[in-house]
Amino acid sequence: FFSRGMFHKAYAFDIDDNLLHTNCTVFVEKWDGSKMQRCEIPESELKAKLAEGRTYPNNDPEECYYNMRLGWGKLTQDLFDALDAKAYGPSWERFKLANLQASPIGIITARGHPIEDLRSAHQALLHEAFTLEEREQFLERMKLRLGEHRASSDRLIRDFFDMNYYAACANRAYSESLKIPFETSSAKKKVLAFHKFIEHIVNLNQEKLMNPYRKTLKIWFSDDSLENLSAIKEAVQNRFVLRYPEITFALYNTNNPKFVEKTLYASKQNQDPEF
Repeated sequence: FFSRGMFHKAYAFDIDDNLLHTNCTVFVEKWDGSKMQRCEIPESELKAKLAEGRTYPNNDPEECYYNMRLGWGKLTQDLFDALDAKAYGPSWERFKLANLQASPIGIITARGHPIEDLRSAHQALLHEAFTLEEREQFLERMKLRLGEHRASSDRLIRDFFDMNYYAACANRAYSESLKIPFETSSAKKKVLAFHKFIEHIVNLNQEKLMNPYRKTLKIWFSDDSLENLSAIKEAVQNRFVLRYPEITFALYNTNNPKFVEKTLYASKQNQDPEF
């Protein structure tokens, strides 16, 4: 498995409308003639409703995104509701492939759930959304990665999730961990989170068990938000390629699910025939 191909890959994914088309909702308020009335709307309609004059509840964005910050398995429930509806996003198959290959994965979402909920939701997907045959394939890949063919399934699964990276950009504790104001834009937070993921992969790469054949690194990022993608593209072009000349970056624009746009970025010394 590891002897094929030119690259050792790591993947970072946005969740909503990228992995799965979730039915996430937010709260806004409108004046009904006598008082402010709170209503729940699809998150995808928020910008339009704010432009029409609706406001955040009590002028507080945190109250608006209440459903997208809940713990207690709310994210897992949203994901499984989408799976039940077969509402697969444009990056779902690549996400499955990344898991089956036991590649390092980053989940970088604009949501604000507790970080441990992102990890537990990912674990639930591996256990429930993959077939028994697919889970066995994943375990075999992890054995190859670790070079420990007698490792228990529990050990392999634990090591895999320890290898991954989870970022909830609207989580206050995560903003504090980045040492930035909570009010920082989601796009800027995603750039910082992606940089943390890159650093995480570079650190993992120092261990031969993660990349035993010392292949060139390729790090992928996929998102459906044009604002996020623009910020990531600027950072990759002007900073990350220069700082990490040994890494090839691949950005996937899934804003139009019917036409996913892939763009590669690399230093001149690291360019390959794909360019």
